[in-house]
Amino acid sequence: MQEPSDTADESLLRRYARRGDSSAMEALVRRHAAALGAFLAGWSAGAGDAEDLAQETWLRVLRDPDAFRGGSFRAWLLRVARNLAVDRSRKRAPGLWLDAPSGPGPDAPPLVDALPDDAAPAPDAALAAADDRARALAAVRALPDPQRDVFLLRASGIPFADIATRFSIPLNTALGRMHLAMKALHAALAAPEDTSP
Repeated sequence: MQEPSDTADESLLRRYARRGDSSAMEALVRRHAAALGAFLAGWSAGAGDAEDLAQETWLRVLRDPDAFRGGSFRAWLLRVARNLAVDRSRKRAPGLWLDAPSGPGPDAPPLVDALPDDAAPAPDAALAAADDRARALAAVRALPDPQRDVFLLRASGIPFADIATRFSIPLNTALGRMHLAMKALHAALAAPEDTSP
């Protein structure tokens, strides 16, 4: 699937801002809804919370499309979402996302690939998958904010160069934060589960 171009996104946003063209905004939502949802899953307490944050993010875009100053629309959209999520997390306990490895080792597939299909999982498999997902989300949630930001933005398809620009850090710092995040996630998921009450 081809990534939407920044120029096309900016053109759509301008059409909405200048003419109220709702089809332009619908096109932007279609292009970026999945990335926004995945990103917000890492900052929210659950699917319902992520959906609320996504709606709130799009409302911000609808209310003030002129706040976009050019560049990557997706990066800007995720920054708006992150700011809303941070504001919300200051009011209550934080939440999380899921692109962590399913096991130890550098070749472990993402946890999402290891989960059973939703078609008709066996009850015990569904419980195990829910436990694995909860562990992965907790591991991402436990990352320091700078590492979590880089991890979630990269998992949402934002290039490292754009991440570095977004946070005004050198590219190597962005790469280093991702490396530390992945190392911490591998360690957290490889550690034996604490079963004490």
